[in-house]
Amino acid sequence: MEAQSSLMASLQHAQPMLGRNLRIPPLSREQESGGVRYEKDLTMADIAIVQPTRTIKPMLIMLPILVILILGGWLGWQAFYTHSESGSRATTVSTQEFEAKWGIRITLIGVTADGGLVDLRYQVIDAQKAGTIATDKTTVPTLIDEQTGTEIASSVMSHSKHVIVAGQTYFQLYRNPQGAIQHGHPVTVKIGDIQIAHLIAQ
Repeated sequence: MEAQSSLMASLQHAQPMLGRNLRIPPLSREQESGGVRYEKDLTMADIAIVQPTRTIKPMLIMLPILVILILGGWLGWQAFYTHSESGSRATTVSTQEFEAKWGIRITLIGVTADGGLVDLRYQVIDAQKAGTIATDKTTVPTLIDEQTGTEIASSVMSHSKHVIVAGQTYFQLYRNPQGAIQHGHPVTVKIGDIQIAHLIAQ
C-alpha cells in the first residue's frame, strides 16, 4: 500500500508538468481510507496518455486551394509551351522552294573540330535575297539534328565579307553542343518560316 501511495503521489506531482495529456484514474473510497481491500490496483495500463485531437478542417480548406494552384500552373505552362512551339514551327519545303525564297543552295553540313563545330556551306544563287543571311541576325540559319531534336540557332563565325556575290560559296560555323550533330545524321536547315529537311551531315 505504501508503494501504491508513493506511486500516486509521484504521478500527482508530475501531472502539472505533463499538462492535460496525463489522466490518472481516481482512487476508490477504500483506497483513500487506507484499507487493505481496494477495488482496483493501479497499474501502468491505467495511465492513459491522451493524444491531442487533430482537426482536419484546415486540411480540407487548403486542399482545394492547392489543387487550383497546381492546375493553374500546369495550364500556364501548357500555354507557354504551345506558344513557344507554334512560334518555332516552320513549313518544310522542297530544295527548289527554299532556294527561291532565300537565294542560297546548301552545299555542305560538315562536322569538324573533333565534333565540336558544324560547318554550314551555301552557294549564293540570288545575291539580293541572300544578303540578309549575312547581315541580319534574325535570319541566321538554324540547324536541327533530326535524331535528337537539338536546335543550334546561333553561329560563332561567318564569312567576313558582307558583300554577297552570286556564284560564291559562304560559310557559317556553329558550336555543336555535346556533339549533337554527328556524321551521317540527317539535319534540317531552317530560315524564318520555311525549312528543308534530310540533309546528311558529313
